[in-house]
Order: sequence, then C-alpha cells, then structure tokens
Amino acid sequence: MATLLTGANGFIGSHLRKQIDCVTVDRMNSDYNLDLSVAKQCDVLPDDIDTVIHLAAFNSTKNFYSTPFSVIDSIVTPTMNLLKRYPHAHFVYAGSSEEYAGTVNLGWADVPTSEDVPLCIEDITNPRWCYAAGKIAMESAVISHSIQNDTDYTILRFHNIYGPGQQNHFIPEFIERLHQGSAVLYGHTDTRSFCYIDDAVKLTQEAIKYPRETFNIGSDREVSILEVAHTIMQLMEIDLDSLKLHDSPAGSTPRRAPDITKLIKHVGEFEFTSLKQGLTECITSLS
Repeated sequence: MATLLTGANGFIGSHLRKQIDCVTVDRMNSDYNLDLSVAKQCDVLPDDIDTVIHLAAFNSTKNFYSTPFSVIDSIVTPTMNLLKRYPHAHFVYAGSSEEYAGTVNLGWADVPTSEDVPLCIEDITNPRWCYAAGKIAMESAVISHSIQNDTDYTILRFHNIYGPGQQNHFIPEFIERLHQGSAVLYGHTDTRSFCYIDDAVKLTQEAIKYPRETFNIGSDREVSILEVAHTIMQLMEIDLDSLKLHDSPAGSTPRRAPDITKLIKHVGEFEFTSLKQGLTECITSLS
C-alpha cells in the first residue's frame, strides 16, 4: 500500500514530497501528470493507495478577486473526484484558516482560535470568500465521506505558511517589491501567525498519524504585518522611512492566530523556527 500526494509541485507539497515516501500527482513533474478535475484522468491513478494527502488547490489572494469561480472549482471538483476514487483510504485534507476568518471578524470566536469554532462566510457576495467557501464545503464532504464509508480522515488547517519557493503571498511579494525599489505595504495593522515551511512539514508528518481529527497547523506567535515588514527591511538594510502604508483589500481579516494547544498535545513540544531566521532564508532565496 502507498501514500498519494496531490499538489506535489505546490509550495507545501514540494517540500513535503522530499520528506515522505509517496506517489506524486500534479499537472507536471510528478509520477502522474494529470488534471484532477477530470474524473476520467483520476481513473489512471494506482489502486493500492491507503492514504491520500490532498494539498492541490488554486490558492492566491489575487485569484480570489480575479477568478473566484475557478478558485472554487479547483477546490471542489478534484476533492470530490478523489473521494470517489478512493472510498476506503485515509483522506488527509488541507483545510485553511480562512474557514473561520468570518467567525473571528464577526466577534464569534476568540483569537487565538481553536479548531472547534463555527465556520462561516462573512459576505457571500464578496469574491474574497470564495476560497473559504470551497474549503468549508470540502471539509464537510471529507467528514461525510468518512461517516458514510467508515473510513479515516485528518483535516489540517494551515496558517500562513511561508518560506523559500513560495509565490503570490505577502512575504515573497513584499521582498520582490523591495528589490524593485518599491516599499509599498498593504494591511499593516493586520496580524498573522507565520509558520516556517520546514516546521509545517514536520507538524504535518506528525498530525496525519491521528485519524478523525482536525488540527491547526501553524505557530503560536501573532505578529503584525508591519512588524514583519520592518524585520524584512532591516535584514535587507533598507530605510524604514521609505515604507508606504496602505489599507487591506475589502474582506481581509484583521487578526488571525491559531490555538495550537490540541496540536502540541498530540505531537509533543515543538521548537519553531524564529521569524527572523525564516525571513532570512526567504530573502536569500530571492536574492
């Protein structure tokens, strides 16, 4: 029996595939180069799979606003195809902290936020929420599939994972702008808990050992976007006075930080990579 890893060329998948023995799936440069949104293409995948780690999705804030239907389709259709293709496998699903962002924004949950809070869509007419909507729907599908087929699942809600090789997210985009001479920063008052990719991979490897559980995957240090920007600029020896501050796009979450009590209880004490060290690696990779 074997493990199937989807999204093997994505940011998290490209790092995870180096650490585990798995059959890889993506559009290219994988054991199986195919489109998971096409059910017939899924038929060629191997039968002897006992664990599916499903990371594939179209994730970029820019895409949330420009191609929201495609974002939802990239989440829902491949997930449903894989659940049908492997009705008896342990299904490890990549959820998202976006799923409870509306709950936090409406004041219905504390920060740091635990796994058992209600999930909601704050404004269904704002395309910003397309990603959360798709992820919530597929968490329900994964759990319902487990109930109906008496199989195992593990849901991993990733929280602002960052590191070398990442694209279309705040940290690499800000570093690239600085290289181009533009110190524009959006959402400087917002807070996040950034988790370095190596830490996220280690935590993922431990968390998937626990079936029928949902885990927040992230660090427990909440920092402002402004603090992260200042740290990057200091590491790059750029004058902080050149920073130009702008508000977040409509629908952005002012605060986000995971309660990782449950995660640490299961995986044991964990030493996280410092933000300064992780940002140094990102800057070096983009030099």
